[in-house]
Amino acid sequence: MKTKLIFLTVIASFIFFNIARSDIGIKVGYFSPAEKTFKEIYGSGGLVFGLDGVFWRANNVGFGVSLDYFRKSGTPVFIINGDTVETADTAIVRDASCKITFIPIACNAYYKFGQKESAVRPYIGGGIGMYLVNEELKAVLYGDDRFGSASKTELGFQVLGGIESKMGNKTKLVAEIKYSIAAASGEGGLAGKTVDIGGLTLCAGIRF
Repeated sequence: MKTKLIFLTVIASFIFFNIARSDIGIKVGYFSPAEKTFKEIYGSGGLVFGLDGVFWRANNVGFGVSLDYFRKSGTPVFIINGDTVETADTAIVRDASCKITFIPIACNAYYKFGQKESAVRPYIGGGIGMYLVNEELKAVLYGDDRFGSASKTELGFQVLGGIESKMGNKTKLVAEIKYSIAAASGEGGLAGKTVDIGGLTLCAGIRF
């Protein structure tokens, strides 16, 4: 709990002191999970929405905060008496569904290549963050309605690279690729397993 509080305090301090001098980005893209168990339950991936703020120094080094939002519905698998029960309607399980939401909040460092006046500039970066994870499960089990949910905060890491293209004096188009790693112990839909909820994100947007 103390680590989480310190992390959130650092983020809040960065935003408060640097927001007026930072590049603010809005992005949308596609997240593809790395974990096989995740894909079996929630599919191959889905839309992700992101915000970031980067404070660039004169030496092309930047520091910033990023936030992403991902939510996906899936079909859970149940283990009953040691046997895996598929969630197609049966005498044991029916109307089963699950949802997962995670919100990575990360502190990042960046390096931008090229000259300040260049129209197109690539950049690389990476950081560490906290993944806010929530999973919900509902089903009719042996004729009774069952509902469960669990929320937790997990530590995660990410590396990224992208390209900025100037549209005007301040506004820039951005294309970015990011790979993240974060382990979470599953509840409900993830069948109690510890899985990697990280993966590959491709996104595009604007910074201003």
